[in-house]
Amino acid sequence: MIKLILEMLQLDEHYGQSETIEIAKGKYELPTTWSRTFKQIKREWKTKK
Repeated sequence: MIKLILEMLQLDEHYGQSETIEIAKGKYELPTTWSRTFKQIKREWKTKK
């Protein structure tokens, strides 16, 4: 069941769906690369709309 949920989360970005999805997609992750930093900023910007 958990494997299915993780696969579904990987299919799309799921911007602004719910707080639980945002946390699962890495809301509080400390980015280690520039591309990951950009993705996290994009996620934060899209959820504020």
